[in-house]
Amino acid sequence: MTLELGFNIEHARQQTTSYISMDDSRNRFLMDAIEQLIDRETRLNTLELELDDQKESRCDYQKQCKQLREALSSLERRIEKKAFVVILIDGDGDGAIFADEFLQNSEAGGVDAAHRLREAVRHYLSEKESGLSEEDTTIGVHIWANLGGLATALYRNNSIAAKEQMFRFAEGFNRSLAEFDFINVGKAKREC
Repeated sequence: MTLELGFNIEHARQQTTSYISMDDSRNRFLMDAIEQLIDRETRLNTLELELDDQKESRCDYQKQCKQLREALSSLERRIEKKAFVVILIDGDGDGAIFADEFLQNSEAGGVDAAHRLREAVRHYLSEKESGLSEEDTTIGVHIWANLGGLATALYRNNSIAAKEQMFRFAEGFNRSLAEFDFINVGKAKREC
């Protein structure tokens, strides 16, 4: 149908349909763009939160690292001034090197004797003003003896009721502290 003014309605309908289609296409494009912007903004917010967490973690790790370096430095200083005192005792002899009360308590007596000996050495060092502090000084005690011969001598002197007590005493002494040893050299020591 054509109007007399030269206006073609069919053409106008096609144009209108075309404009509507372009508007729909433009609207879909704009909506897709808006959705992508929303998604990116959400992702950006998530990444910002993760970045803040990472910054906080990094700060925590740096603090921890600083503390560990300080602790290491302190430990290195302590190691540099660490003293080691070693007491060597010839345990063979005609008399007892420990009081009878320790020897008679067998294993428990050995443990007690080791702890009391360590405290006596610490007391001695502090009295001598050696400059050695208790926490920076390791004390080691090594006793060599023919335990069988020593047990026989102590039994004869009535210091112990049975020879086995001497062996149990030495076992307790050995187990008491890592740096303390009561070493059974057997009969060979006398021959050297």
